[in-house]
Amino acid sequence: VSLFLQCCGPAARAQFRESEWAELESAYVDAFDDIPPRVVDDAAEVLDRVRRSGYRLGLLCNTGRTPGAALRRFLGAHGLMPYFDTLLFSDETLERKPSPVCFAHALEKLAATPTRAVHIGDDPRLDVFGAKQAGLWAIQFRGSEFRHRRKRRRAATSHLVKQLMSVAPAPPGTPEEETAPDMIAHRMS
Repeated sequence: VSLFLQCCGPAARAQFRESEWAELESAYVDAFDDIPPRVVDDAAEVLDRVRRSGYRLGLLCNTGRTPGAALRRFLGAHGLMPYFDTLLFSDETLERKPSPVCFAHALEKLAATPTRAVHIGDDPRLDVFGAKQAGLWAIQFRGSEFRHRRKRRRAATSHLVKQLMSVAPAPPGTPEEETAPDMIAHRMS
C-alpha cells in the first residue's frame, strides 16, 4: 500500500489520518490472511535437506499484492523461516525480479557468487530469465498448480522440475543408486 501511494505522489499519504492509513493497510493485508496460499508439498523437507547439506538459502520474492511482513508471518506460521539465511521482498528492497539488482542483492546477503548459485522459481521471465541475466544457474519449478496457465510455459533453462523434491540433496547415508539427481550439487561443482 505504501509503495502504491508513493507512486501516486507525496500528497497521497497526506490525505489520510494515521487511523485511516492503518485501516487501509490492515484491510489490504488481511485479505492475504483470509485466503493464504498453499505451501508446496515437501517444501519443509526439501529446505531441511538443502540446509543440512551446507547450502545457504535465500528467498527473493516480488510482493505485488502481499507485503513482506505478511509473508514473514506466513512462513513463520508454517515453520519455514529457520531455513532461510535471508529474505528479500520487493516492497522492502524496492527492486523486483527480473532486475539483476535483485539477484545481486541476494547474492551479497548470502556471500555467494553468481556462478556458484542456483535460483529456483516458477516464472519463466521473472525467475529463469532474471537469474540467467544475473549470471546464476536457473531451475524452473512447474509443480505449482496455483500459477496462471500462461506462466507455465517452459523457459530456456537447463533444468525443469515438476516436484520440488527433485532439487533436494539425498539425506546423508542414502545409497547412491537410491538418490534422485542432485542438480544443485551437480551444477555448482
